[in-house]
Amino acid sequence: MSEAVIEDQKASKLALYRGLIALAWSDHELHPDEKETLHHIINTHQGLRDADRSDLNNQVDHPVSLDAIWADISNPHDRARLIDMANTIFQQDGTVCDNERDLIETFQARHLASIDADRIASDLKAFTAEEQAQREKDREMYREWARQYSLVERVKAIFRRG
Repeated sequence: MSEAVIEDQKASKLALYRGLIALAWSDHELHPDEKETLHHIINTHQGLRDADRSDLNNQVDHPVSLDAIWADISNPHDRARLIDMANTIFQQDGTVCDNERDLIETFQARHLASIDADRIASDLKAFTAEEQAQREKDREMYREWARQYSLVERVKAIFRRG
């Protein structure tokens, strides 16, 4: 993998964590439970260097907009992860307000528009068909193999020779 790709992945991952901070600030205040959860996520998730952790932990207290960060989350998996973790962040203060719900719905729609959902569905359908065909092939191979140990098959073989 090229250094540019690795750097882009790292930048996307860091933007994911900044996105979590933005989610916590989406109701214009940072509840102590949200702050604690952000620090826990930043400090326990793998793949961050100590310097990145320190920088992200310092950013927690500063409001930021998800609009300002979204484009930096270039990896679709990171975007999906941010959307998935939104409920964890939103529920820390005990309530999920309408603007938080609207925010995540907006960014979920943006994320889904940025990926080719039809191609993914087609790939999944093809993969499912391939897996089914392979399972059938494996079952038939097992049946053939098991026949050699079948008492009925042994009796049939004796009468065929006979």
